[in-house]
Amino acid sequence: MGRRRWLDVELDEPSDVQAMLPPEFFAARLAEAEASMGVALPADLRALHQVSDGDAQEGVFGRLSWWVDMAEMVALHNGDRPWASRSSREDPFSFVRDPYPYAVVKRSVDRAGWIPFLLRPDGDYLAVDMDPAPGGRPGQVIRIGAGCFDGTVYIADSVTALLRQRVDALASAPPIEETEDWELAVEVRQPRVQSGNWHIEGTDASLHEIPSDVQKLTVENGGDIDLAPLRGAPLLRCVELTGRTQADLSPLRSVPLEILDLDLKTIDLAPLAGHPTLRAVKLTSPHPVDLSPLRSLSRLDALLVRASVLDIETIPDLDRLRYLGLRHRQWQELWERADRTPPLDVAGLSGKVSDDQVAEWVGRFPAAAEAQRHTGRWDM
Repeated sequence: MGRRRWLDVELDEPSDVQAMLPPEFFAARLAEAEASMGVALPADLRALHQVSDGDAQEGVFGRLSWWVDMAEMVALHNGDRPWASRSSREDPFSFVRDPYPYAVVKRSVDRAGWIPFLLRPDGDYLAVDMDPAPGGRPGQVIRIGAGCFDGTVYIADSVTALLRQRVDALASAPPIEETEDWELAVEVRQPRVQSGNWHIEGTDASLHEIPSDVQKLTVENGGDIDLAPLRGAPLLRCVELTGRTQADLSPLRSVPLEILDLDLKTIDLAPLAGHPTLRAVKLTSPHPVDLSPLRSLSRLDALLVRASVLDIETIPDLDRLRYLGLRHRQWQELWERADRTPPLDVAGLSGKVSDDQVAEWVGRFPAAAEAQRHTGRWDM
């Protein structure tokens, strides 16, 4: 989007300074940028930067959407990578959606092969994806950032295709009477995005109409819900159940479940014994829970317990565990009844605790440990 004068001059003519520089100069700068990032740029983005290195915040791709220059591109790629917050990278209970269309973009919070080249007005970025899924192609364009609440969004096959979308939108725009200050809005319809989330609420909740491509299921305030319709759901990786009773978890044995959050009156984990993909479990219940089935989970690396447990001795046997949250008394029992703990990266103290209890708990960890220590109530 922009003024007509800007469209005529800025899009068609490179700056005087850039016009005077030889092609070898830009080739050297591109090679230096690629070496710094450790990732090669697609040919069309390289060609674009050889025409003009950024747009000086003029909004070539739309008002306030800034095409960044090579220096900013390298800084974003090698720096804090603001599209992937620290919490989303480190929270093992964070659900990452499989982007639509499936098998085109890898399911991830961040990847080294994602190179941002455009900053959107909402703070998200468009990036070229040089590490695509098997069904994608290197150089495809994706949207990344905190505004993508359901995960990465596929935008176009390439930078060239993205430019063609804009050109086509301009070509099909209706005639507009020229005035001194009119602006042209370029609206491009983006591909359909499937959220994959399914949320139902109420004691009479039913899953019989659940879509086959559900990825995250949330049942809130449910009764004795029947999970049978979930059997074999090919993309279901996160299940959150809250209710006053219980649920037979057997149907979850046949789905690629990774994250399980249960807040139920009673919890029976036995049906999940040996689950091949379950890696993060959060348990909340007024009644004690038997943790022994967790020993058979080969990928379990995160456990948060907000319930009494029948067998605290199970925890030291969870050798892959890197993320553990317990109540203060449970930590005490663990240290009293076991001679070791899993090799944790993160330890959490949940429930209500006093300052003295926090200080005592922190003191039980070696001062030189690199693990992060989270104190206070652990709300994920």
